[in-house]
Amino acid sequence: MRTNRLSAPTFPKRTDVLVVGAGPMGAILGAYLAGQGIDVTVIDKRCRVGPTARWL
Repeated sequence: MRTNRLSAPTFPKRTDVLVVGAGPMGAILGAYLAGQGIDVTVIDKRCRVGPTARWL
């Protein structure tokens, strides 16, 4: 029987801003800060990207 394993994500050792949660506001904040030249990392508990906004 095969098991499906997820590999542990790698994160930068240093970042200026860490945004926890890639929902609508986390994603917008991360994009805005990156556009301002700030080193930002966005993390989320889900491993996939998709249109799963629960607040709609």
